[in-house]
Amino acid sequence: MAVTSAALEELRMTEAWKHGMEKPREVEDDKQQQDQQQELDQQQQRRPQQQQQRQQQEQGQEQQQQGQQQQQQQQQQQQQQQQGQEQQQQQQQEEDASEARRSWPGHKAFCKAEQARREAARGTKAREAKRCMEEQLV
Repeated sequence: MAVTSAALEELRMTEAWKHGMEKPREVEDDKQQQDQQQELDQQQQRRPQQQQQRQQQEQGQEQQQQGQQQQQQQQQQQQQQQQGQEQQQQQQQEEDASEARRSWPGHKAFCKAEQARREAARGTKAREAKRCMEEQLV
């Protein structure tokens, strides 16, 4: 009865497997394939989660940008309102000052004197311009 070493090894492995000490190669290969498949499954499950996280981050960034834009618009509106109010105040002050000048008792006399001064200045300028023209002709 010639027993080869391969047959002895196979017998030993089978006996060991039966007693739970050592597993045959096929069982180890199956276990390895199961582990690999499980890892692939986990990776496939993680991908959608990662995509969802990325989308949520992008949405968060977009919302943050929109919030900043709204804040800038509000600041611009406030500045415009403030400028409008300042212009109204300035106009009101000018109108008040104009009204105060008109209600001043010497207003008419002052206006007539101011008008006469302007006319005299105009006449002086006209005479000077005429004299300059004559000098250039000579």
